Amino acid sequence: MIAIAKELVQLLEGTAPLSEEQVSHLYEAHQKARRIDFLAPENVQKEQLSCLEDLAKNEASSELSTLWNQSLSTEKANDLVLHLKLLIAFFNKYLASGEVPPPASAWRVTVILRKEKEIEIDRRFLQGWCKHFGSSRGVVYEKIAKRLQQ
Repeated sequence: MIAIAKELVQLLEGTAPLSEEQVSHLYEAHQKARRIDFLAPENVQKEQLSCLEDLAKNEASSELSTLWNQSLSTEKANDLVLHLKLLIAFFNKYLASGEVPPPASAWRVTVILRKEKEIEIDRRFLQGWCKHFGSSRGVVYEKIAKRLQQ
């Protein structure tokens, strides 16, 4: 359990934050790959639709999707390993697509680490998270940033 927490911390600490320009470029490319050009000829539209269907099937069966679906269960709310694996998967997706991860699992991780008295790992996790997502907007992102200051 602590080994995977350290793995996530090392990933966050060892990865340089993306600039706003990099995030914007990655996200734009990510979104562009998911569009259909309705002004294109019908055969091109069908090919684009087919690619999107394949992409949706791959994403639905991905590890990230599986972990996300598991994390929605109330029985898994305190499953630290599940939330750590989910954050690793979301972080890797962020680096590839610029899509900022939702903060719910990050919040669960910090709550569970504090409950388990893993204060040093929690502090390092919060520092790494805030290094990458500290300027993200939203109530939970702000709660996480404030928790680092406590």
